[in-house]
Amino acid sequence: MSLLEGNDVPHFRFFSKQVQACVEKYGSLSKEELTEIQRSQVDGLTALEVDFKKALIHSKWYKPALDTFFDYLILERRNLLCSRPFFREPSSSFKNGLMDALKNRNADKVVKYHLNFHFILLIIKRLNVPKNSELYKMYKKVLDTRQELMLMNLPLVISRARIFYSKTPKSHMSFMDLVQVGAGGLLATIDKFYGRYRTVWRSVVRYRISGDHIKDYSDT
Repeated sequence: MSLLEGNDVPHFRFFSKQVQACVEKYGSLSKEELTEIQRSQVDGLTALEVDFKKALIHSKWYKPALDTFFDYLILERRNLLCSRPFFREPSSSFKNGLMDALKNRNADKVVKYHLNFHFILLIIKRLNVPKNSELYKMYKKVLDTRQELMLMNLPLVISRARIFYSKTPKSHMSFMDLVQVGAGGLLATIDKFYGRYRTVWRSVVRYRISGDHIKDYSDT
């Protein structure tokens, strides 16, 4: 039985092209070589985010950027819990000082924590940072590394979707729905994984993808 339904086909063609590009780029490498590339990507992404934050602190954009972030959380979203996706921090950090720093609009305390891609993207877009600026160029490096990490793990996303789809009764979710949910879980892991790369990284990705599959599948 085909995994794909009518509207799934064009979406899957897009994903399959991405997977094919990944296979062509990494397919001939050994497991050890792939692990080292994955390590450099995961650690490289977090390092680039730190570099962006340091550059931001010493730039003219620092105060406008943090004011924009605070306004987004406090005035626009009216919920400090909406700040969680913007930080690469464990939940304990929010209980032990980060929430108070956000509530009090304390920029110097907030930037001591690890701000991730979502914070960077918000600042770049809301402040219309010029494309020829150093800050924008650093944002592009973060974006490119994040996309490369996503691309490298797309085969895992599709594999987990296929396994879940084959083991569960058919529901409101198509195979491509599961692929897209899995891609969201992968991105969440990429943006939230705390600390340096460890061999459990792919296990964390699989756990997040499977958890999101179960959650979305159960939402009828």
